[in-house]
Amino acid sequence: MVKADPFANSVKQVNDACDVLGIKDKGMRDYLAIPNRILRLKLPVRLDNG
Repeated sequence: MVKADPFANSVKQVNDACDVLGIKDKGMRDYLAIPNRILRLKLPVRLDNG
């Protein structure tokens, strides 16, 4: 089974959108596809079993 890669999926979606919009400039595509910063956080989740 192949593990899904969320980053590769988002880059593909940006490239597909650029194709639809007619953006051919590789620099603009890279600017839109690659994040400038990443926010990581942990959220505690309390599950209700009943």
